Amino acid sequence: MKQNVDYGPSIRFLCLALSTRASADDIRTQLPTSEVEWQHVLRLANQHLLAPALYLSLRNNGLLESIDAKLAGFLKEVYVHNATRNEQLLKQMQEVAELLNHQGIQPVLLKGVGALVEGLFGDIGSRGMLDIDILVAEDEVHRAYESLIAAGFYSTYENQSEASQHLPRLFQKNMPAGLELHDKLQHEMFAQTLSTSSVIAQSRPCQPWGDQGAIVRLMCPEHQIIHNFLHSQVGHSNHDHFRLDLRQMFHFSALALKYKHDLDWMAVEAAMETSGHQHKYAIYQASVASLFEDSQASTKNDSRYLNVAIQMIGKRLPFWVLVKLEITALKRAFSPSHIRMRFGAKNSFEVISFALKHLFHLVKKNINPNKIKARLMKYNR
Repeated sequence: MKQNVDYGPSIRFLCLALSTRASADDIRTQLPTSEVEWQHVLRLANQHLLAPALYLSLRNNGLLESIDAKLAGFLKEVYVHNATRNEQLLKQMQEVAELLNHQGIQPVLLKGVGALVEGLFGDIGSRGMLDIDILVAEDEVHRAYESLIAAGFYSTYENQSEASQHLPRLFQKNMPAGLELHDKLQHEMFAQTLSTSSVIAQSRPCQPWGDQGAIVRLMCPEHQIIHNFLHSQVGHSNHDHFRLDLRQMFHFSALALKYKHDLDWMAVEAAMETSGHQHKYAIYQASVASLFEDSQASTKNDSRYLNVAIQMIGKRLPFWVLVKLEITALKRAFSPSHIRMRFGAKNSFEVISFALKHLFHLVKKNINPNKIKARLMKYNR
């Protein structure tokens, strides 16, 4: 039976430690004082792939000597491993870019690999990554995929994905991560907000491996902000289920800080209004600001949403709450406005037709005891 744990103080400390606005003294005064408190912090840091960033913060602020030596050694080991892995990922990305350049393709780097090439977090070992995500034009994606297969990349049956935004994940022998080749950033419903053609057109080329090296492209800051929000809060339904994705929120905070005076925030807000997610975006932006930008302030001004999201971490939710969350998600998925946006339905008949087809697809794909159990249990991790 999962025990209820109050992770609020641990979340606050972790975000404070990662905040660029916090001084060494601010962090020192909030250091956990017991082994149990540190266990909570480490669990959160590991779960959200933030342990390397936590180590860097403690090291750069001269606080490693203020914590247990074994804990400091563990965090250093995690950081060194992550830095080594990220160096390998960049070498893998260089090979991929060279292969695609030979096909006349300049891939757009997404999420973590884009942050590494851009130097968003300063230190190569700071950003935790699961895999490499790149974007190419829709009319180039299959040629890019076949060229990688011909060069020795491979996929496995278990990784054959039905997701519309990327082809089956590719792997390379002796490399630590998979490669996801996208021809769109999100599901069809976001095509107007973040289309492949607009992302590529507004991206900028760079040569991170030297003037004679391969050419890749980096998303413009506005698109990075929009993609971060859509991917985390809408695509993964984190907003609807009151889940805090601290790694993505930390990434959002780093983008907002780096491009504070260069980013067209009005364009971002206009895109959110067009997509119909302006309310969710406002909550997300305020939550990031509270946790990572103004984390020393009193929590009394936090939104009700953020307070509930923090309270839900570590809590075992009653079954009726899980069912309610699922019903809410289904209502959203089959609302007329959602069907019109996702499938382009133009009248009531098409709304009903597309809704029935979508329902049949979901039933065929998801309705079995194991998957239902997995969906209900994921909220109680």
